[in-house]
Amino acid sequence: MNDETRTIVPDGADRATIRRHFLRLRRALSPENWQARNAALCGHLAQWWTQWRARHAPRWVGLYWPMKGEPDVRSVFAAWQWRALPAAVAPHVPLVFRPWREGAPMIDDCYGIPTPECAKTVRPEVLIVPLVAFDRQGYRLGYGGGFYDRTLAAWRAEGWQGVAVGVGFAFAELPDLRPEAHDVAMDVVVSDAGVVLDRSEGVRR
Repeated sequence: MNDETRTIVPDGADRATIRRHFLRLRRALSPENWQARNAALCGHLAQWWTQWRARHAPRWVGLYWPMKGEPDVRSVFAAWQWRALPAAVAPHVPLVFRPWREGAPMIDDCYGIPTPECAKTVRPEVLIVPLVAFDRQGYRLGYGGGFYDRTLAAWRAEGWQGVAVGVGFAFAELPDLRPEAHDVAMDVVVSDAGVVLDRSEGVRR
């Protein structure tokens, strides 16, 4: 796919500038361009998922409710029974994940994002994380709230051995996001160009 969307991020740009830059590019995608990129990403993610789950025994997969032009990868896991969606219950605390299926009753979390109405919570073994921008070391840029960094840091401190899989469009890849102390790297990164990073077999841990 020709990446006519790629533009240069100014040297030394701060994170807010980088975030605005890539959100603007994502909003500018035509519906046809977005669909093509999303289909390619879902194809690569489905291949990774099929191969990975053949070697492991995951149960819960944590997805996300797509917004602001994010990739929509829910179709990849449509046949998987054990799916969950996040909920932000308060600022500056880890996310909780609630079981979800199509047609389940939904409510808005504290930021107005749909989440399952049920009170039950689960901790997914595979966590799918949306990326505004990313680098090949697995570091990501989100919306600035720190929810996924906070969640993964808390889970890993408690011994979580799951896999964090970042998904984003290839034009949002940067050489180096210059991670900060609180940033938590993804184990896997998948874009419409392919699997960018895969250390899901525990090399990092």
